[in-house]
Amino acid sequence: MKSLTKFIHVNRIICQRIEQYLPHAHPDLTELYNQVVAEYININNNPVVLDVGAGITTPFISLLLPQVSPTLIGLDLDENELKFNKQLNKKLVADINKKIPLPDKSVNLIISRYTLEHLRNMDHFLKESNRVLKTNG
Repeated sequence: MKSLTKFIHVNRIICQRIEQYLPHAHPDLTELYNQVVAEYININNNPVVLDVGAGITTPFISLLLPQVSPTLIGLDLDENELKFNKQLNKKLVADINKKIPLPDKSVNLIISRYTLEHLRNMDHFLKESNRVLKTNG
């Protein structure tokens, strides 16, 4: 255990020292992801957004412009988590390994955080995503 603690400590020091040489690197990919999602929503005309694995929060919501009003649909396997997410316009409890419970061509954007690793069949999910995405979505 002592060697692991030392490794972590040394790794942090090395990362701090080389960070200045990597200005293009984004150590916090979650923050970057939220910014990209918010930018997409901000430049589109109030899109319908499906958040797969929505969970208890919609972290990009604070980055949206005040005049933007997207329709946020949260889809999660855990109904209890969705209950806490007050930013969603609609909440769907479903297993995305089976079917996305939305009509064809009904959403502009599908987002997901920390969910894809739980899929049993990525091809099926991609086909379902394509089915519910609007043209040019």
